[in-house]
Amino acid sequence: MHQSGVRPQVYFINLIFEIMNRKQESKRSMFIVVEEFVQNSDASVLALMPNFNSEYQDFVTALNDLRAASEDQLYNRTGARVEKELLQTAMVDLSMNIASRIRAYAYDSGNWFLFRKVNKSRSSIAKMKDSLSMDYCQMVHDEGTALLASLGAYGVVAQDLTDLQAAITVYMEWLPKPRTAIVDRRVQTELVSQYLGVCSAKVAAMDVHVKMLEWSHPEFYERYTFSRKLVTPGYRKLSLRGTITNEMGEALAGAVVRIGSLGVSKRSTGNGNYEFKSLPAGVYNVSFELQGYETHTQPVAIVANERTDVNVQLHEGVSMRIAS
Repeated sequence: MHQSGVRPQVYFINLIFEIMNRKQESKRSMFIVVEEFVQNSDASVLALMPNFNSEYQDFVTALNDLRAASEDQLYNRTGARVEKELLQTAMVDLSMNIASRIRAYAYDSGNWFLFRKVNKSRSSIAKMKDSLSMDYCQMVHDEGTALLASLGAYGVVAQDLTDLQAAITVYMEWLPKPRTAIVDRRVQTELVSQYLGVCSAKVAAMDVHVKMLEWSHPEFYERYTFSRKLVTPGYRKLSLRGTITNEMGEALAGAVVRIGSLGVSKRSTGNGNYEFKSLPAGVYNVSFELQGYETHTQPVAIVANERTDVNVQLHEGVSMRIAS
């Protein structure tokens, strides 16, 4: 069963969550436009405004601080939690592979207590509280270790148990981090607000100086004024979409796409397409199911006001392959 260097596939989607409210986001976008405009402006025109450069340099410093605080806030809001969920997925995948083999051994040996003990579905383990899913995986490891001599015929080797224990240990170390990140996020949220205020004050000072050029340099004045306008960003309702195919690349109709934690599901169309609208931001385990095919489950990040595309290829189940 074990192949050296091989680890379970873990799907990670780059996350850019909406970490500021809409007004703050609009302001930050405007600040970036102003920065770009001034950077590309004629230096001789900028020199006509006394003290403008000093105000602008302070503005750039505050904007860079804002960028750094936003990045920290983003990680503190999502990073630790996302990494923990990915580690949990890796741990559960390793555990379920071993548990299925222990289950077969228990069935063959008539050990019904052990059979019931490990007879859990992957979805049920994933839905358990963090510590309980870890406890289940630890139980599988311990049972596998005790029965290792008998499990060789079922494809379990010592390295499989070593890999599982390593995954459990790493996951256990990450358990408290999302809670700790809440405190850090509050600090970064206050810094974001603070730097936004500094940027606003510096831009207001720059406005006073630019006003000097309204009549002498109307083109510069109008372009600067235009860059200062707040633009409310658009917000998409379509959150998740994709196409489901088989190993031959053929579209699969009627496949069920399920987000269990949200209690929502969709079926793929005749072209294998599916879509979800207005999903809340977060990371969810999404399952793709179709009779005759192996169920595929992977974590998917839903980003506020962004569309996530996830295309999936389902593999025929064992019975289907034998029949063919």
